[in-house]
Amino acid sequence: EVLTHDGTDLAWAAAGGGGKLLAHVSSSYATQQSSTSSTWADMNLATAAITPATSGSKFFVILNTVGEAGGSNVRLGLRLIARWSDSDSVIVSRDIAMLSGGGSLCEVKTVSVTHAPSTTAAILWKAEFNNQLSSETSVQVHANNYTSTLSVFELGE
Repeated sequence: EVLTHDGTDLAWAAAGGGGKLLAHVSSSYATQQSSTSSTWADMNLATAAITPATSGSKFFVILNTVGEAGGSNVRLGLRLIARWSDSDSVIVSRDIAMLSGGGSLCEVKTVSVTHAPSTTAAILWKAEFNNQLSSETSVQVHANNYTSTLSVFELGE
């Protein structure tokens, strides 16, 4: 039930149709990681697994981190991975930030995606990062030991 108001009176009414939150998992990490490599590196943000309620379940996945680069022409790459049935599936990969300039640049970065994996197998999500342009200047995630979070929400009808 929901509380409604008609301009004069308050009353309880049946809730309308719409989505429901079926499950939520999250992970956080707050130790700075650096890389000068274009090889994808784990961000230590693996979540607990969720077993989808149905094969039609949808998931909203959101990653928040503080990215930093010291130098110019450096691009931080972030990607989200879903793992089920012993295989990884990249669900989003972004050249997330062109961090350029002569000094150190630190910014909050967010990646979010809706994912419909069409499975009932347990799914684990994780995040990875890389340095997409330069091997001389490093990029950081969880910069200055700020907390990064990876949250996953299973949504139902």
